[in-house]
Amino acid sequence: MCSSRLLTLLIGARNNQVWAFRIMAANGYVTPNVFEGSLGAMGGYSQCVKTRNLDGNLRGSYCTTYLTLPRHLIAELEGDFQKYGYMLGRRRLDALDKAPVWGYTGLRMGLCFLDGCTEDELTYVLRSLLGDFGLNATVVSCETGEARPWLWRHTLITVFGVVSSLLVFTGTAADYKRLKKPAELPVTKATDAPEKRILPSPAPRPSRITEFLLCFSLIKNSRTLFDIRIRDKSLTFLFGMRVLLSLWVVYAHGFLLSKYDNVDPGFSLYEIQTRLSHNLGLGSSYLSVSSFFFITGFLIGYSILRKATRIQKKNLPFYCLRQYVRRYLRLTVPLAVVLMCFLMSDLVTYGAADNKADFYKREFDSCVSHWPSILLHYMNFLPWKNHCLEETWYVATEMQIYVFALPLTLVLLKSRRAFLSITLLVVLSSTAYTMYATWIDDLHPALSFGFPSLNKILRTAEIIYHKPWSHAPTYVMGILCAYCVVHHGKLRLSLVSQAILWWFSIMLTISLILINTVWNGAEDDSSIAHRRALYAFYGSSYRTLWAIAKFWMVYALATGRGGILFRFYSWQGFHVLSKLSYGIFLCHYPILLIRIGRVSTPYQLDLFILIRDGLGRWVLAIAAATILHLFYELPAVNLERFFGRRNSGARPVNGHSHKKMESSSAPEKPLQVMVVKTPDESKL
Repeated sequence: MCSSRLLTLLIGARNNQVWAFRIMAANGYVTPNVFEGSLGAMGGYSQCVKTRNLDGNLRGSYCTTYLTLPRHLIAELEGDFQKYGYMLGRRRLDALDKAPVWGYTGLRMGLCFLDGCTEDELTYVLRSLLGDFGLNATVVSCETGEARPWLWRHTLITVFGVVSSLLVFTGTAADYKRLKKPAELPVTKATDAPEKRILPSPAPRPSRITEFLLCFSLIKNSRTLFDIRIRDKSLTFLFGMRVLLSLWVVYAHGFLLSKYDNVDPGFSLYEIQTRLSHNLGLGSSYLSVSSFFFITGFLIGYSILRKATRIQKKNLPFYCLRQYVRRYLRLTVPLAVVLMCFLMSDLVTYGAADNKADFYKREFDSCVSHWPSILLHYMNFLPWKNHCLEETWYVATEMQIYVFALPLTLVLLKSRRAFLSITLLVVLSSTAYTMYATWIDDLHPALSFGFPSLNKILRTAEIIYHKPWSHAPTYVMGILCAYCVVHHGKLRLSLVSQAILWWFSIMLTISLILINTVWNGAEDDSSIAHRRALYAFYGSSYRTLWAIAKFWMVYALATGRGGILFRFYSWQGFHVLSKLSYGIFLCHYPILLIRIGRVSTPYQLDLFILIRDGLGRWVLAIAAATILHLFYELPAVNLERFFGRRNSGARPVNGHSHKKMESSSAPEKPLQVMVVKTPDESKL
């Protein structure tokens, strides 16, 4: 079949057939800017898949081909070019050590052929033709532009979406009807004195079914989302912090997860990394993750310590179990919805672009086969090639740390000395493990893409970065900060002492960010003095040092010492967005993957484009997170409270739970208020 297709194409070209010219011209031949690091000659995807002959029995098929050059040829080329100052350091031809789990290796070329040949057949043909020259070719991801077929998982996800939408619509309608219903006044008797004024009766209690439906009401949930009232105004600064950190994460992922074989020119990746602006934002973006862990630990500790007396009276094992279930549901429900949406994304990516051969396809296939790792939060212990929705390693790690941090915080209620001993043990053991692993395995100091060795980057992520014990010090330092705020928030500090602490915090923050220039600006590892010692020290200590830098800042802001910085972070515009920060984090990554899967041409990469794309993804993530929050996240919280009230025997009255009113068996009567009679104004 394939040999006949090849013969048909050659005959068509000889006879000057238009369809044959379209197919041959759609191939990616020579990679543009190949000596400037570009790895992809993508060809013409649209032209290829839209090609048909007059009878319609021949059509174009676009495939992705990876071509690897022999090592001796690379060495000879490098030797010739290095005489003229090219291909030195990072700019060597073999510098981009592309990990096999990341995708296929070699030059990426678009192959347009007639439909009818399998990927294995085309691979055999190309290897037969190019094998004598020492070249090796692999053909993958052939498609004809047709849409993805409808599968059983699409049906199940669609049914879930329809049912949830119907619940939201029904709940909204019930809420609207309830709000529009006028308040009923009790009928007054003819013998009642005019001085007696009768107030409206309390609103009747909704039925259980109505209460259940109101959990899904868009009216109720929108009010909750846009309600900016807060009881403890000392923590309003966290709103601005969470919003800006989410923007930092979204912006950085656009660079860290770029398809390197689509960047033109490829060396622009290295040129960006050497700039100071890169190290201030992209190169140090992993610190935003440490900030999130610190803030989460602070909030957990603060919420427990403020209610210490009430919590100590409870059954602590049952309390922990209930908190685990609540935490699991609040993390997992929106995550499951995002996972289902991503599993539908093949309907919009297949047949739309040619960039699905490795990165997007690997993520999508992992989600199809390893989706339980997402819902059970153990994905960070799987090999990188089996990760689904890569950024959700954070959710799994946070849940795992929470299992340990909750009882640790309860220990703090009993014994401060025991808590400090455990905290010190956690910090020292995590530091020792990270230092040992970084030194022995020669890993990167952080998950920074300053060097092009993707194998080393992925090993760093698997061994250190994705594991809970690496981030536990930052988490427990946040709990310790909460303890200082609750129990020592009124500590008197002179203005000089505060100025010194602010100076120390700012200088330590700047140092941890700018030290990235040492390896991001170097030509190669060998040019860095005492490289392994520097990597081991920084990689093992930066999380704890970053927590120390944030310790005073959060303490000062929470105890009224923040000044203008507190007012900036507490801006009301951040309040609503901060409620969406978790949804923004979950939604931005599938948006990025879909964008990668739909790219059909090489793209330029510079700071302006990164900022533009990052802001665009952030806005799209906000829109998606709003829908996620209103349709799924808040209903899940409402259902949790609904069933919690049912178990406790309390029911809401006018939106509030009153156990005393529920336990009363006397029938309700209209509330009457006697008003003192005043003189008739008409007689004055």
